[in-house]
Formats: sequence, C-alpha cells, structure tokens
Amino acid sequence: MALVKCKECGTEVSTEAKACPKCGAKPPKKVGLLGWIAVLFVGFFVYQCTSQSSRTSVAEKPAEVAVPSKPKMTPEETAKAIAPILKNFKLSRDKMEKISFYTAPNTNIFDDHLSTYLAVTETGRAILRVQVAFHGDTWIFWDKFKVMADDSIAYERDFSYGKVSRDNNTAGVFENIDIPASELDIASLRTIANSKKSTIRLSGKDKREDFELSAKAIKNIKQTLEAYDKLKDL
Repeated sequence: MALVKCKECGTEVSTEAKACPKCGAKPPKKVGLLGWIAVLFVGFFVYQCTSQSSRTSVAEKPAEVAVPSKPKMTPEETAKAIAPILKNFKLSRDKMEKISFYTAPNTNIFDDHLSTYLAVTETGRAILRVQVAFHGDTWIFWDKFKVMADDSIAYERDFSYGKVSRDNNTAGVFENIDIPASELDIASLRTIANSKKSTIRLSGKDKREDFELSAKAIKNIKQTLEAYDKLKDL
C-alpha cells in the first residue's frame, strides 16, 4: 500500500482507498509496470522519428558553394583594362582626387545641350554623368527640362532653386547643370540614344526654349553608354 496526497485537499490517502476520507475526492490511480513500459516505448518511438527527420534534413540540404569574388585590380591593371574601351575618348584627370574623366569625341556641352561623360576611379568604378546646358544672348532661367525622343517624352527632370549654374560674360549667358546619372536617367538616355530624332525643352517660370539634338550629340550619348556598360563588366 502507498500513500499519495489528495489532489483536492492535500490529505494523505491510501492508493487502495476508494475516496479521500476528508473531502471524498477519488485518489489518483497507481500506474502499473505495464503502464510505465508503454510510456517508455512511446517516448523512444517519438525520439527515433525526430532523430531520423533531423538526419534526413541535413543529408538533403545542398552544400553551399562559395562564389569567388573578382580580385581587386591595381591602378596599373585598371588603366590597362579600360584603355581599349576608352581609346577614342578625350581624357582629363583630377590628380588630387585620382579620378579620370572621359568625354566622347567633339562633345560641346553648350552646342549639344544634352551630353554625357564618364568619371572613372583608380579602381575602375565608372560613374555616368549628365550635362544639360544653354548658351545664348538672354537668360531662360530654366529649372526643368524634358526630352521628346521621336514621338514620346523620354526624359524629364526638375531642379530646385540654385541647382542650375549660371554665368555671363561678353560672349553671352550660360546656364548648365552636371549631375550623376541614376538608373532612371540611364534608362531615359538609352531611349534617346536609339531615337531617330530628339528635342530638348528647357523651361523656366516665364520662358522656355526648344532645341533639336544633333545627330552627333545623340551618337555621343550612345557611345558613352556603350563604354559605360563595358566598364561595369570589368
């Protein structure tokens, strides 16, 4: 005979008693040997299933393959790699910042109105830049532009006050902006580069002017984009 505590009042009650002598609650049933064997068997079965599942998951997981990164090029290696890509471009260099600037042949930002060039670091990283420019006798005071490529608007940008540079001398007035190209800019430039005819409109508060892009200007944009794509693959 064994004694257990009543689950209702806490009084010690014999496992053979039919009810607690104090509160009348039935005592918990005593687990026999066969009951403990059944519990152990079920526990072992669950453990085996869990263990087998873990081993299967590990075995089926594909091994991760390390992708080797491109080795970093030295400035000399970079110069050698980009030379054939930019051999026809005009080069100017900022020795202090260690950046080289490449412009397509015969580019004139004020005659072309819309032009592009490349800024290339010593590590070979290429940055595409866009220039929009106007030269005339009187100010436009433009702060936005749009480009129609063939029959649809392909490119539009607005600028806050002071972003467009302005200057004047005996030759006239000059208004221009020089910005790094975003992915949206690049997509727009590709449309212009593949167009048969493109016109740029420079708009200010009280005045606007339209200029047709020359075939040379469109060709230079296309040539610069092609060089930019090749430099990205280095």
